[in-house]
Amino acid sequence: MINNNLPKQEIIPNKKLEFEDCYDLIKKEIEKRRNRWTLTACAWLNYDDVASMIMVHVWKKFSYWDQSRPLIPFLSQIIHHQISNIIRNNYSSFSRPCLKCPANEGDNYCSIYGTQDIQCPLYLKWTKSKKNAHDIKLALPMINHENEVFTLNKESLDIEKTGNELHQKMLKVLTGLERKIYLNLYIKNKSEEETAEILGFKTTEKNRKAGYRTICVLKKKILEKVRTMLYSGEVDFYR
Repeated sequence: MINNNLPKQEIIPNKKLEFEDCYDLIKKEIEKRRNRWTLTACAWLNYDDVASMIMVHVWKKFSYWDQSRPLIPFLSQIIHHQISNIIRNNYSSFSRPCLKCPANEGDNYCSIYGTQDIQCPLYLKWTKSKKNAHDIKLALPMINHENEVFTLNKESLDIEKTGNELHQKMLKVLTGLERKIYLNLYIKNKSEEETAEILGFKTTEKNRKAGYRTICVLKKKILEKVRTMLYSGEVDFYR
């Protein structure tokens, strides 16, 4: 019998396990690492978003698991690396060098130059190469954007109208099953279980939710297309 770290009732001798067979365990292992997500500077990215990204990555890598070995160590390594990669891609790669410098005394103080500024060659290099990317990715205090903020009094955001416009554009660019999932999840506000039932997803496995892998993967693709649509400027937020 293969040691999969799975409940005994879910282990079937001589049966090669699929991602679906281990979904509940994978979800549990990802949730156990919630306290490792300490990046609060990116207000738009919380652990629920990270968990979804990790789940998709585990699905992609699942076939590399040697099923003669326990599953949990395999999952632990993937989850740990993915959290580190996401932090790096969204913050560490663009943060100022002072954060890792031994001369950092906190609160923008430097034991060598007094303050953390362009007197330091490393800080100067950062301002010329990575600072713009850092400022774009991170939410900054309103005082840094006073000009933009105080011009908003002449504009109004019609959330309902903008949402409807986005929905109409997305329904045109999404393909068959993506369109159906988007319609039910984001327009009709159905749950994933209700959506799976409406779309006729079936499962022969006990205690398994029908269609969860398909919905999980397609949700990621849909959200990527939504971001592309928003960044392209095709949806006018202000009237």
